[in-house]
Amino acid sequence: AVDPLGSKYKFIDYFDAWGISGFEPLTLALSFLLSMSEFVIGAMLFFNIFQKVAIWLLLIFMLAFTPITLYLALQEIIKGHELVHDCGCFGDALILTNWQTFWKNIILLIPSVFLLIKRNNIESNSLNYKKQITILSFFCLISLGVSFYGYEHLPIIDFRPYKIGTHIPSDMKIPDGAPKPIYESYLKYKNKKTDEIKEFTLNNFPQDSLWEFL
Repeated sequence: AVDPLGSKYKFIDYFDAWGISGFEPLTLALSFLLSMSEFVIGAMLFFNIFQKVAIWLLLIFMLAFTPITLYLALQEIIKGHELVHDCGCFGDALILTNWQTFWKNIILLIPSVFLLIKRNNIESNSLNYKKQITILSFFCLISLGVSFYGYEHLPIIDFRPYKIGTHIPSDMKIPDGAPKPIYESYLKYKNKKTDEIKEFTLNNFPQDSLWEFL
């Protein structure tokens, strides 16, 4: 919630990975909405407000996001590269791999199912409908207010690498022993006889007239 633009960029990563970049104009609104939804559901559970609704919303969230994170983790194995670097669940505060995110969701899914099973045994609070709506609205305004401030100015709590007060030259130094980037170029050629399209590296690309560079 503190960094809605960061969430927006993460939504763009997801949409680009899935080939639905046409939804990019909605990313900022989705950023505000997702942060608020997660915060409000958590508040509903914590303060026992509309508890059955909160439990169902929690389960829907977990059932939606758990397969997504599994898909991203599996695609990383199948394709050999990441579609999305990390889920963005915690912004820059905590970076998780796709597999770490998946297992985190499995752990959260267990109490979600438990709450659903026990939902009829949970004691309701003593607040009337109007008071519960008032508290719910209050939490919505908190989340939206924090996000709007971060959008208009800077995040209230800034976890980004180059936040105010950072000495950029020092933080740009590559630490000793850090892995160095590896670059590899791939060239696509088409076989003129068979129409086969094949990838070659700079070390083994064909130099005869049988192959046409694409």
